[in-house]
Amino acid sequence: IAGRPWRDWTRAVALAACFFLGALCKESVVVLPAAIAAQAMLLGAAARHEGKVALADAFSAREWKAYGLMFLAGVAYLLLRAQAMDGYPPNRIDQSLEHRAALWATATTKYLQLTFLPFAGNALQHGFEWQGPGGLRAHLPALGTAVVACLAIALLAWRRQPAGWVLLAWLAAYLPVLHLVPLPVGESVIHQRFMYFPTALLLALLPHVLLRLRPSAAAVRASWALGVALVLASLLVVRSVVPMWQNDLVLWRWAVEKDPSSQLARENLIHAYALYGMTEQASQELLDIAR
Repeated sequence: IAGRPWRDWTRAVALAACFFLGALCKESVVVLPAAIAAQAMLLGAAARHEGKVALADAFSAREWKAYGLMFLAGVAYLLLRAQAMDGYPPNRIDQSLEHRAALWATATTKYLQLTFLPFAGNALQHGFEWQGPGGLRAHLPALGTAVVACLAIALLAWRRQPAGWVLLAWLAAYLPVLHLVPLPVGESVIHQRFMYFPTALLLALLPHVLLRLRPSAAAVRASWALGVALVLASLLVVRSVVPMWQNDLVLWRWAVEKDPSSQLARENLIHAYALYGMTEQASQELLDIAR
């Protein structure tokens, strides 16, 4: 919708409706305006001979109309939410800045790895152990990786490179779940379901990076070979992961194997043992937790 040559107000109303309906499903849609801004800048860059991104393209009169109506749609959603959630106590999480930095670094690094190297690290639960004050030292590798990646993306964006803005839009799509604000997202430090929109956005904007590439014949052949290899590797990953969902017992055994520190996974495994009448295994798991 954002890229179609509709009239300004028709486009703005359609985007606001999408924003409102998306908020009813998942509040992480709050990043949609940033994604639309990135698309506007990339479309502007594609129309220029030098291919450089210009920030002004994201703040044209056409885009301001869309932002304004999405803001009103957001206010309407918040009013509806306040009415529906009236009487429910707000979730409060007390975390130190050091703790939050470790969570941010771990989540950012994990999302980077699962996006660009998705053939390893797939799991139902992704645990996080915090050892109290001074615990950030245990997470320095993740912190270093996350900081370097973010600085590299920021540098590309500063140089007005389309690749930088594509990656920046992709990273911005994760902002609601990167623990910058202490929001409850469950026991797991990340959830792979949160990757749907950022990954779809990355793939949708990727042609803007590839648009001006002039690969040699050898590079084209290598790209095809790499693409086929990635598809085959993906099939192997799917064939190894999907069977783990065949029943609760297999699923939670796999979850505990991948993340033994997950209390949720262990509790669900005990429930699965009880469901299948495996009382001895359930008792043994309880003893393991007690230790």
